[in-house]
Amino acid sequence: MNLYLDTALLLSLHLFDSKTDSVTKAVNKKNYEFAVSSWGIAEAASALGILVRRKEIESTLATEVLENIELFVTESQLLTIDSSTYRLATQWLSNFNSGLRAGDALHAAVCKLNDLTLATTDRQFIRVTKKLQVKCLAI
Repeated sequence: MNLYLDTALLLSLHLFDSKTDSVTKAVNKKNYEFAVSSWGIAEAASALGILVRRKEIESTLATEVLENIELFVTESQLLTIDSSTYRLATQWLSNFNSGLRAGDALHAAVCKLNDLTLATTDRQFIRVTKKLQVKCLAI
C-alpha cells in the first residue's frame, strides 16, 4: 500500500514529539511505500521555522530535521502539486462549513488524484477525509 504522509506525521517521524512513538510504530507495522508532496516539504520547513522563532528548537536542529526529511524523500515517492490538485482542493474548500483547511485540502487532493492512502494524526482532518471519500489511515 502506498501511504501518503501529511506534514504533521512527517515531522513526528523526524523530530521527537508526543506522537513520535505511536507514529513510528504505526508506519512500521506493514511494508508501506511512502509518498510525500512538495507541498508537505515546504509546510514542514515552515513549521520548523515557527518552532525556531518561538525558541522551541535551535536552528541547527531544524536544519538537521529538514535534511533528514529531504533524505527520507529520496527513498519515497515525491509528488508535485499541479493545477488539477489546486482545482480539486479549491472545490472542496468552497464548502465553507466543512472545517477543511487549505493545507489539508492540498494533502487530501494529492491523495485522491493519485489513489493514495493518507496517514495523519489530525482528528479533524480524519473526519473531513471521510466526507471527501479520501482513503485515510488514522494514527
